[in-house]
Amino acid sequence: MKNKKGSRCNRNKSAAHNNHLLMVDRFTKLPDDLLLNILDRLNTPDAVRTCLLSKRTIHLRHLLSNLQIWVNSFVPDCGYATLMDTVPMNAAMADATDNLLTFRSQEIPLLNLSIGFYLKYYDCLTIGKAVARAMATHKLDSAEFIILPEKKLQYCTIEDRRRNGKQLMTFFGACTDAFAGLTRLHLRNLKLAETDIPNIIATCKRLEYLRLSMCQTEDSVLQLQVEHPRLAELDISSAGLELVELNSLPNLKRLSQFFSSAPSIRDLHLSFLSEKIWVQPECPKLLSPILQNMQVLNLDELPEGCDITWTCFFLEAAPSLKEVCIIVWDHWCDMETNSVEREEQGFCEKTNVEWESSAPDGFRHYNLTKLTIYGFQPNENFMGYIRHVMEAAVNLEDISLYDRKVLECCEVLDPKIEVAPSRYRQTIEEQDLLRKQIIEGLVMASPHIIHFRSYPQQKNKKSAAHNNPQLVVDRFTKLPDDLLLNILDRLNTPDAVRTCLLSKRTIHLRHLLSNLDISVDSFVPHYYGYYATSKDAIQIQMNAAVSDATDNILNFINQEIPLRQLTICFYLKYNDCLTIGKTVARAMATHNLDSAEFIILTGKRAHHCSIDDLRHNGKQLMTFFGACTDAFAGLTRLHLRNLRLAETDILNIIATCKRLEYLRLSMCQTEDSVLQMKLEHPRLVELNISSAGLELVELSSLPNLKRLVFSLWNCPQEPLSFGNVPLLSSLSLTDESMRWQKVIKLSQFLPNVLSIRDLHLNFSSEKIWVQPECPKLLAPVLRNLQVLNLDELPEGCDITWTRFFIEAAPVLKELCITVWNHWCEMETDSVEREAQGLCDKTNVEWESSAPDGFRHYNLTKLTIYGFQPNDNFLGYIRHIMEAAVNLEDVSLYDRKVLECCEDLDPKIKVAPSGYPETIQEQELLKKQITEGLVMASPHIIHFRFKIDQRSLESNPCHGGGNGVGLLESSDALVMPLIARVLASGRISPSLFNEERKWRPDSSDEDVSTSRKDLRFAKFGASSEEELVGGRGERIAGEREAERHRLYDLGRRGWGCGGQAAWRG
Repeated sequence: MKNKKGSRCNRNKSAAHNNHLLMVDRFTKLPDDLLLNILDRLNTPDAVRTCLLSKRTIHLRHLLSNLQIWVNSFVPDCGYATLMDTVPMNAAMADATDNLLTFRSQEIPLLNLSIGFYLKYYDCLTIGKAVARAMATHKLDSAEFIILPEKKLQYCTIEDRRRNGKQLMTFFGACTDAFAGLTRLHLRNLKLAETDIPNIIATCKRLEYLRLSMCQTEDSVLQLQVEHPRLAELDISSAGLELVELNSLPNLKRLSQFFSSAPSIRDLHLSFLSEKIWVQPECPKLLSPILQNMQVLNLDELPEGCDITWTCFFLEAAPSLKEVCIIVWDHWCDMETNSVEREEQGFCEKTNVEWESSAPDGFRHYNLTKLTIYGFQPNENFMGYIRHVMEAAVNLEDISLYDRKVLECCEVLDPKIEVAPSRYRQTIEEQDLLRKQIIEGLVMASPHIIHFRSYPQQKNKKSAAHNNPQLVVDRFTKLPDDLLLNILDRLNTPDAVRTCLLSKRTIHLRHLLSNLDISVDSFVPHYYGYYATSKDAIQIQMNAAVSDATDNILNFINQEIPLRQLTICFYLKYNDCLTIGKTVARAMATHNLDSAEFIILTGKRAHHCSIDDLRHNGKQLMTFFGACTDAFAGLTRLHLRNLRLAETDILNIIATCKRLEYLRLSMCQTEDSVLQMKLEHPRLVELNISSAGLELVELSSLPNLKRLVFSLWNCPQEPLSFGNVPLLSSLSLTDESMRWQKVIKLSQFLPNVLSIRDLHLNFSSEKIWVQPECPKLLAPVLRNLQVLNLDELPEGCDITWTRFFIEAAPVLKELCITVWNHWCEMETDSVEREAQGLCDKTNVEWESSAPDGFRHYNLTKLTIYGFQPNDNFLGYIRHIMEAAVNLEDVSLYDRKVLECCEDLDPKIKVAPSGYPETIQEQELLKKQITEGLVMASPHIIHFRFKIDQRSLESNPCHGGGNGVGLLESSDALVMPLIARVLASGRISPSLFNEERKWRPDSSDEDVSTSRKDLRFAKFGASSEEELVGGRGERIAGEREAERHRLYDLGRRGWGCGGQAAWRG
């Protein structure tokens, strides 16, 4: 059983045992009535999950009286729903509703029920029948249906709405008993017959709230003529209706979008969207019966430049009016400004509304206490209006005047739109002068009720900028082009282009970029994560965007502009690959590229790929390779994954890529599981092979190879054979050794590699697969070793054996040891461990062959992760401090804890950590370690806290080398410039994250799937015997896996619509 759960409690157990305050559980100590009061405020799935956390509260899940079950409570762990996920989500929601209502005791009161679900017939039928039974046995105060379509409004066609309407009426006909007991109903995205909605309203006898969003009828007429004694709130939006007749709705209190004769209106909001005034001023005698009870009036988005005096007719017709709010605003972002388009769409030009007051001279209003105006300007239109209101409203207490509204969308306005500058008064002197002008000649008016205010949440940026020249300065665009390009070249290219488009000053720079980084993750659709769609559709759309962007930017780039670096990350889809390959080949022919990189992804992750999938991917790659050999010939970096190729395919690719300096192969198999790299390649500097299922890799002649990463081999013998690799200085090996695999003797494994300076060995918390050796045999191999990392040694085993490295490496300077059982990646079931060939933990037998009084003169730093205050660690540190006479730093860390470990399976018993937390405990340990050591100083021992992503830094296999962010690589000159860029607000700070955003080429996939999930899948084997004994085709049994994310991206809402920006 693979453990995918984890718990943060394991690392906190010791703290809880030593600190009784941490063990107090205040929540479960509360009485049941208070607990139920709290739980009833949660949505029901969360409340049930909370109850299951403790035996004390587990019975409360049957006593909840308010049930709120919505489909969004069953979203997969990835945090979003695709089209495929809506089916199991809706089924889970239907099952939860059925179980909660069916197994509920009739003696427990059920007061409120709210259910939100997708319009899928069989799930709807389950929900409807369960709700009808609940209504028959319980007296519900409130029952609500929120019925959702699968597609959002903007993606629904007429046929989609018509199909939704048929599904709804089928559901309605089968579950009329459930609808009859509803008090609240939400419907959206439907096209129904003329009588359907009246029939639903007539059936829902208890209905108090009805919301219709984008609900159309076939003839666009909806007449609500049913006598309904309960309907209190009606909300109709975007319905395309010609007529709404509200004939008999005596209980209606709130009406959205439409206004009809209703003498009980108290709150009236009218929005004119900066266009024609569509309300006709009327005589107070005609209008006062309707508005006799109105207390609050909001007139929103009146067009600028037009007289607002006509609004006084509301004041004359509404004697109980207490508050008036007027917003005068041309919202240019939402307005059509082209005169031809306005004419075609039927928009009118701005005109003043003709109106003359019919109130008697000396008219007074005795209830109005507050007047608010947004968009105030110091002209006769506004000042005359305020004077008139102050003269008529004798009890007016507050006049609040605001400048024009400015939203975020208005910050980058089309420069063709000429907006008159605001003349809103900023200084106290100007405001006092305006107060005097307004009240001049008004006997009873006081200037103290007039207040010039700023927006409570969003200050008016434009008016402040126009009145304060310092705010107009744009520090970013004032920089010279070379510095701007220095900054933009550090962004991924889509973000750099989007940044250039923000200003006319920088728009030309998008053609001058010399470092191009184009990746699929920069073209995530704007609806991704919010709109249910298929994974393949998203991949196709994103890949097409990468292909178009690459084609456009490389075709329009000036040949005189140097192109230094090119990185393209894309999916293995032939037509897009062909476009990218041909475009890159042309660019290579016209530019002298320092670096060119392909990161080629496959549609499925490694642990979801069958052998047929791998073989299909391999054929696609070789077809692409054959069609675009010119592009491959110019590559310097290449990433391949999830492939099954012929024996000579990879050799042919390497032979063709003459300039290749970096090659990464992940889950790349060959048909006979043999890969012999015998070609002479003068440029290859770094080779990374992981989970490849290879039996042997012969590095015959790679004279420039400096770094080698090799992970997870399943062959019994040594997986690597070193030939001519004179410059190899960094070696990283990771494996989860099996019972049948031989231990490796480094003296025999690395006899031809004499330049190793950095050695990293990862044991994956399992068997130690390195054989300790005599220093005399090992010293020739490790004579240049300076940095040694021993990662994921199993907990509970003696680490003394690691000292043989110190005795054999005379120039070793840094030693880092990580002792850690990573339970999330380990197989814990004993039967499975036996079947997979995993060994039980055993100590490595070793005796030092160094002479007494052995001293090491170069080791200066010792780091241990997973330190525990026992004889194993204390004795080891004492020995190192005694031998390493020039040791300067001993850093001790507690066990590692990653995010994946936060919900550990409770069946796994993890010993509490004994890491010293207090200064007193740490000082005592320092004394114990140095006791009896004459030359040792306790001041070099440091108990440290772990920093974020420590595992990535300590393990190069996990992509630590790829995580260097912008701020780490920036020079001292560019750093203050970037700070100014961020201060200007023209670029989002997320573009300058210290950690470079995740890209699909990162190692996350390989780390999460490279161990147990791939242990047999690499060969397609299903057992230990099949794995060891056979070659050629094996029978592969695919595992049932959890749903996973399509891409591990931050949802920034970037869509593919930005492709047009690439075109010149």
